[in-house]
Amino acid sequence: MSSASHFRQLARLVTAGDVCSRLLSEFDGDRPVADVWEEWSMDLCGERGLDPMDQVALVLQQGKVAGWVAYDMLHTGKRLIDCVASIDPNSIVSADTPVLDVTRAFTAETPWFYFVLQGHEFHGWLSYQDLHKLPFQVCLFALLLSVEQSMLEVAQGFAQDAISLLSEGRRRKAEEVFDQRGYRVGEDGAKAAHRVLECTSFVDKFTVLRRKDDVAARAPALHSELRNVAERLRNAIAHPGPGDRTAALLGRDELWPFIQWAEQLQDQMQSLLGTGVDAGEETERNE
Repeated sequence: MSSASHFRQLARLVTAGDVCSRLLSEFDGDRPVADVWEEWSMDLCGERGLDPMDQVALVLQQGKVAGWVAYDMLHTGKRLIDCVASIDPNSIVSADTPVLDVTRAFTAETPWFYFVLQGHEFHGWLSYQDLHKLPFQVCLFALLLSVEQSMLEVAQGFAQDAISLLSEGRRRKAEEVFDQRGYRVGEDGAKAAHRVLECTSFVDKFTVLRRKDDVAARAPALHSELRNVAERLRNAIAHPGPGDRTAALLGRDELWPFIQWAEQLQDQMQSLLGTGVDAGEETERNE
């Protein structure tokens, strides 16, 4: 089974219900907007440290869901029922839906968010940013680590050549990491090429493989500009900071194509590992 398949198995364990945001509350539609605005701002958000603008609530009429409302839809002087938007059936997903499937549902043309239904009740709402919460980030990180490991193993098949395909600056940086990790040099004082390759960055591995002609010809996914996004995404997950940095790296209609590309690249690396690379060929691309 390929590592891409392992990623899909892992990703299917994360569901819409696991990552969705909770609905702020349920309000009676006959209430004055001014009262709802105060409760929304002060009691429900202010005391919990929530951003009022980043919330969605349900509106009830005679005990049944009549629609939904967001903070910027609250217009003073009206009843709440006059401010609601209806819930489109096409904007509802089951809480059990794997996030991997929901990922394909986010494009520039689809609803801005989806309501998450568990049984007969609304469980929460799912935005694109919710996809980038920790559970699915772990899945993406596992995929990227797997791709990087496969690229390393391919490069180690022609290790000495691979080192020579790096620029002097990048080679020197890898050797510095080699020293920091405490790897031992050989009796001749030389650093083992396969160990130096372990000390290269994500993009360094792309550079090496793209400059090896027979590898580049058999792995067209190496040439995609998504390799730069992959490195930034990997680093953002490995070194988390404030905000949705991973969501900012890939737009709503870019995440699914990115996953497809990463899986394609992984498959191409596995194919190379299965058939081997000509280690004796020394061809270098000038870029």
